[in-house]
Amino acid sequence: IEEAAAHLPSAEEIVKLLVGKKPVTEAHFDEIFPRGKKKRKPVLVVRDEHGRILVTEEVEHRDEAEVVRFLEKLKSWGLSFRTFYIDHCASYAKSIKCVYPDAQIQYDYFHILQNVWRLVWRAFVRHRKDIKRRSGEVETPWYATKLEALATRLWEHRGLIFKFNDLSDEDRTKLTDLVFEDPFLGTVRGFLGRVRGIFTDSEGELGARQRLGRLQTRPEVIKPGKSGKPSAFAKAVSFLDEHFEHMITFLRVPGVKRNSLAETGMRTL
Repeated sequence: IEEAAAHLPSAEEIVKLLVGKKPVTEAHFDEIFPRGKKKRKPVLVVRDEHGRILVTEEVEHRDEAEVVRFLEKLKSWGLSFRTFYIDHCASYAKSIKCVYPDAQIQYDYFHILQNVWRLVWRAFVRHRKDIKRRSGEVETPWYATKLEALATRLWEHRGLIFKFNDLSDEDRTKLTDLVFEDPFLGTVRGFLGRVRGIFTDSEGELGARQRLGRLQTRPEVIKPGKSGKPSAFAKAVSFLDEHFEHMITFLRVPGVKRNSLAETGMRTL
């Protein structure tokens, strides 16, 4: 095996062969933490627009110095990326601007929604636990039974509550019944639906900014949480507002697409 491997091209030569077959302009850039290791070091992964994984490299840390070194190596190999698709990792964005100052950055759609969904999911879990707790505190038997049954149904259908694509008629009926019984679910789905709408239904950059502005005025966003701190909805809007510039590059720059291919690269690997 070692003798045969000695005659194979290097990583740089393989990349140059691939680029020679199909020009590369996009880097779908993410990282993975392999399982089975005591110390799980991040592995940087670059996938191109043709579905090919170009480079993987294990690094000590996902910090700016490591990422800059990695990108400078790719640039020395002749990779002239015009667009990067990444998550909202600050070291990635800073490193890209350092090594590829003219490249566009588009945050991966999957990662945008993942972060918002996680925040709202935690609010949903707290809400469901509160219902379960109240079922053991109320003194009216029929009401206690009703609350306990609701808590059970919420957990059974937790995936459906956060689902928006490919809903069947049966799914829609279940959701309608759940929202009727628990209005908080209407708030959850209304909020998440409007977040999705920013990226799926906006008419250009101005339309996206207007949709974000309307999202910021929703009651569940303005109203503080029970502890007096910002609610999960407010935190989600703050996340969108902080990173919005790179989230809507696809609406501002021709040729940039709204996709989830950075995450797809991880699944491919």
